Amino acid sequence: MGFSKSIIQSTMIKITLLMFGILLILYFFIANIYWDEEVLKKEFHLLSIASALENKLQTDYTNIKLYKDNQDLSTKEKIAEINSLLRQDIADLSVKNPNIHVGYFDKEMDSVIFYTPGNMEPEKNSQLQSEIYTRLFQSRTAEFINESGVVDWNSQGIIAVAVPLYHQNTMIGYTWAEMENNNIYYLSSFEYAKVLVPSIILWIIVLVVIKDNIVRIKASLDSFARTIKSNSLENEEDLERLPELKPVLEEIRNHLENLHMLNMELEGSNDKLLTIMEGIGDGFFALDREWCFTYVNKEMRKYIGQENVDLIGRNIWDVYKQLADAPSHANMKQALAEQVSMHWEEYSPPENQYFQYHAYPFKQGLTVFVRNITELKQRDREMQRLERLNLIGQMAAGISHEVRNPLSTVRGFLQLLEGQSDSKLKTEYMDLMITEIDRANEILTDFLSVAKVSPDGTKEENINNV
Repeated sequence: MGFSKSIIQSTMIKITLLMFGILLILYFFIANIYWDEEVLKKEFHLLSIASALENKLQTDYTNIKLYKDNQDLSTKEKIAEINSLLRQDIADLSVKNPNIHVGYFDKEMDSVIFYTPGNMEPEKNSQLQSEIYTRLFQSRTAEFINESGVVDWNSQGIIAVAVPLYHQNTMIGYTWAEMENNNIYYLSSFEYAKVLVPSIILWIIVLVVIKDNIVRIKASLDSFARTIKSNSLENEEDLERLPELKPVLEEIRNHLENLHMLNMELEGSNDKLLTIMEGIGDGFFALDREWCFTYVNKEMRKYIGQENVDLIGRNIWDVYKQLADAPSHANMKQALAEQVSMHWEEYSPPENQYFQYHAYPFKQGLTVFVRNITELKQRDREMQRLERLNLIGQMAAGISHEVRNPLSTVRGFLQLLEGQSDSKLKTEYMDLMITEIDRANEILTDFLSVAKVSPDGTKEENINNV
C-alpha cells in the first residue's frame, strides 16, 4: 500500500516547488538582463578603445603611408616597421586594458598589421577579416560583433567592435577591439550573485515563515479535531485563529446530535427486538454467509445444549453437529444459495423430539426459526386416537340401538309366555333366557356409554396448559 501524504505536507511541497520554479525562472530572466547589460557596457568600452586606436592611426597615417609606399620593403618588413612606429601607443593600451585585444587590418596590404596582446599569423582567419571589412564597407560605420559562432583566432567566443579607418574619404582598413565572452560571464555572474544570494536567503525565510504558519494551522486543526471529539468549546483560542472552522463545527455538532438521536432510537429498537426475540418460545438464530452465528436467542441455546456458551462467530456445523448430518443441512444451504424461503419438519432421534424449521435468506446471510412441535405431534396422535374412539362409539350406538330393540321384544314375549307356561322346566328355561337377555342388555349399555360424553369427566383447565 502506497504512503499518502497529508494535505498539509502536500501543500508545503507544492509551495516549495512553486517558489523554486518561480525563482528558477527569475534566475534565468535576471541573468539574461545582467548579461545583456554587461555586454552593452563592454561593447561601448570596446568602441571607445577601437575609436581611440583609429584616431591614433589617423594621426600617424602619414608616417604609416611612407612605409606602405616604400617599394624596397617586403610586406613583412612593412608590417614590422609600422608595428615599431605604433609599439608605444599599443603598449599603453594593453597596460590599461589587459583583457582586451586590439588590432588593425589594412585593406591595401590585405593584412593584419598588428594584433595585441599576443601574436598572430596574418593569413590566419583572413576570410573572417574580409567579411568584417565587407560589412564595414557596406555600413560605413562601426560594427558590433557578438553574434553566435564568432570566434577569435584562438577559437574562443568573443565580442568585438570594428571601426572603419578612412583616408581622404576612402576606407583603407579598420581597427577593432575584442574581449572573450568568459570575462563578461564572470562579471555578469558576480553582479547577479549580489542579487541572487539575498534572493535565496529571502526565499528560505519565506519558506520558514510558510512552514511555521502551516505548523500553526496543523496545530489548530488538531485542536479542532479534539474539540469535535470532546464536543466542547475549551479551545476557543484555536478557533479564533481559524474562524472559518466555526460554521463547520456547528454543522458537525448538529450532525453529531442527529446521529446521537438516531443511535438512541436504534438502540431502543434493538433492545425491543432483542427482548422480543429472547421472549419468544421458538428458537431463533442468524447466520452470515460463512455459516457463523451472528445471533442466537436463549431458546435456541437450550435446543443446542449450549446455554452458557457464547456462540457468536462460531460455525453452526461445529456447534450443532447433529444438524450437519440431518436434512436441515441441505435445506439451509439451498435457501441461502437460491435466496428462497424454506419450511420443513425434522425428527431428532437423540432427543426423541420433533422440530419445525423456517429459513429466510437475506443479503448478508440466513435467519432460521425453530419450533419444538413434539407436544403438538403427541396431541395430533391423541386426537387421531380419540377420533377413532369416537367412530367406535358411533358404531356402538348404532349397533346397540339395532340390537336392544329386538332383545326388548324377545324379553317381553318371554315374560308373557312364562306366565302362561304349565311346565316348571319351561319356566326355568324362560328365566334363563330372560337373564341372558338382561346380561346382553347390560353389555350393550356399557358399550353405548363409550359414545356418550360423561359430565363427570369434565373439569376447568388453563388453555395455555392444554
